[in-house]
Amino acid sequence: MRVPTPFAAVAALALLASGSASAAVESRPDPSTDSEMVLLISLSRHGSRAPNPSAKVHCPNNKANMESYSVPLEQLTERGMQQLEKTGRHIREVYVNEKGFLSPSFNGPEDEPNFEAYFRADAANRCGQSAVSLGYGLYPKGTGPAGFEKQPIPVYMQLSENEHDFTANGPCWGVMQEANKKYTAGHAATLIEEHKETLTAIADICGHNFFTGGDPVTAIKDVNDMFLFDQDEGLDPTPGLTPELTNDITQLAFEHLIERLYSTPRQITTAIGGFPQLLVRNLNEGAAPNRSPESIKYLSYHGHRELMHGLGFMMGMKFNFEGLPEFNGSTPLHPGTTLFFELHRAPIKSDSTTNPSSAPPTYEYFVQLFVWSPLSSRTAVKLDNCEMNCPLAEFTAIIDSHIQATGAWQDICNYHPVNVPVKSLNVAVKDATIVEAKSLKQDPTLLEESADSQEVALFSGMRTLWLLLAGGGFAAMGAVGAMTYHRLMERRGYQSL
Repeated sequence: MRVPTPFAAVAALALLASGSASAAVESRPDPSTDSEMVLLISLSRHGSRAPNPSAKVHCPNNKANMESYSVPLEQLTERGMQQLEKTGRHIREVYVNEKGFLSPSFNGPEDEPNFEAYFRADAANRCGQSAVSLGYGLYPKGTGPAGFEKQPIPVYMQLSENEHDFTANGPCWGVMQEANKKYTAGHAATLIEEHKETLTAIADICGHNFFTGGDPVTAIKDVNDMFLFDQDEGLDPTPGLTPELTNDITQLAFEHLIERLYSTPRQITTAIGGFPQLLVRNLNEGAAPNRSPESIKYLSYHGHRELMHGLGFMMGMKFNFEGLPEFNGSTPLHPGTTLFFELHRAPIKSDSTTNPSSAPPTYEYFVQLFVWSPLSSRTAVKLDNCEMNCPLAEFTAIIDSHIQATGAWQDICNYHPVNVPVKSLNVAVKDATIVEAKSLKQDPTLLEESADSQEVALFSGMRTLWLLLAGGGFAAMGAVGAMTYHRLMERRGYQSL
């Protein structure tokens, strides 16, 4: 999939605000497929950010640039915020103005208000800020509720130790570190030797031999990212750095990324955690026959490049942007690159004798994919093993067959936490803030287990009470005996020893 990249000046001119909001939105059928869209899912890479803190050590001679960022290190820059705001404007232009799928306001249709969009980000701050920035573009000033022009959006994020859908780095840390050590000592060392002239020149420019430490692969990535983010920020190159040196280290860092994380199907599964299952679950929920009209219509996910590349390999696609270094058909991603999944349904045409007009219509569902970035146009994507309008069942099978072949990431990383059951058996209903107690009568097994638990608890409680009473009794008897003995001694005139 080759994605053309227009000149930067043209891209800058494309930063235009979308049209005014209309009162109501009606989803328009796709004339090319006789279908209607029922769900939209997007996965975006975060925008341009400041370099990692390690870059200060690896390249001390770039101190002036490192101190030029107006945000903390490794956080989203104002350029990154602009990139994601532009992404939001693109979504508004396509799915509000052109397709009429989403409402102009986050609050949904005026006649039946409800939140149509759901935003979730990886635990990294830059991903959360990217989601908010996209919201600024999708729901610009003036689309908020009456009396408040701005439209704040809620963004859901997990604590980093609990985030397993965007990456499973926590549970899989040991497995991934072992693979990284083998790669660093193997082909990575060969590549570093092949690019040693470039690396030595950049080390002289930086004032530090950053590629000779214990983790040269990560050091090379961090230095290369620093150079690219400096470019995005419009900063002057580090004194002595040439475009040729930048291109060569970018090529090396990208080859390291692809080989280190995605050389085998098992590594792909480990690298991207639970997101494939989350994606398939979302799509199949969108195809549920009893789906509520007030269900979420747009799911906006925000993560890192590692997730997007890995998901692409699992599905059978590669990101390829014109003008960027290439390795095995893939190129790096522009900041803000976004992958769109459109779920469509089309009526199944059947014989009137077998399906009379009074019967409810039946549908077939398929997925269309598109990729877009702030520096490239919207492009349709065809997966290697599925047609352009990929049937939902086949799309699901692609993901499921990969995971069945490698094992789920939980099995690979031996992550099977045991949850201690609670006695109340509370279950959440539609609103997560409302909890109802589950009736034990629904399941005789639960009733039996509950009765046993109560009997054990009762016996345990009685035993504890007896021990407390007995202990207290003995203590009281001892105290009374001591007081009596003391008074007796006083009466008899004995002096204390």
